[in-house]
Amino acid sequence: MIRTRRWCLLALALLMPLAHAADHCRAGEVAYFACQTRAKKLISLCGAAAGKTPSALHYRFGPPGKVELEYPSAGAADSLARFSYNEYTRAMTYYVDIGFANGGYRYALFKRYDGTESPVTDYGVSVTAPDGRDTTIECVGKTTQRLPELAPVLHCDQEHAFGCPGS
Repeated sequence: MIRTRRWCLLALALLMPLAHAADHCRAGEVAYFACQTRAKKLISLCGAAAGKTPSALHYRFGPPGKVELEYPSAGAADSLARFSYNEYTRAMTYYVDIGFANGGYRYALFKRYDGTESPVTDYGVSVTAPDGRDTTIECVGKTTQRLPELAPVLHCDQEHAFGCPGS
């Protein structure tokens, strides 16, 4: 009995890191980015998987069970072309952005790692309004983050501050 309990506890401890954040992804979709905000809303970037690479992407935002914003709308053609990928790396620093524009607003899902003094990793979405005002919504708790897997299928935004490889 005690031996069985130990094995169960060991298995649970090993599987805990495999748990992922809650998301708005649908059946057959993969969460490339998912987290919860302080306001208890979910940020999700979901990909319709065709093999190992996504055949479509959708950003969804809202409280659990209720999507308040979806981009592009369900069934929109060529959704991969609507997103961009930018990455910046230097010693002890790593930034990734997945960007898109919707209704005059510019969105960037991000991962920021800065290990220069006290290592910290931040996740979230930054939103730039048409008048230039910026808002950042940060993730709290567990975050699912597979953004680098999207680099081969998304175009690089040439105007982004991070630049593009080879430019």
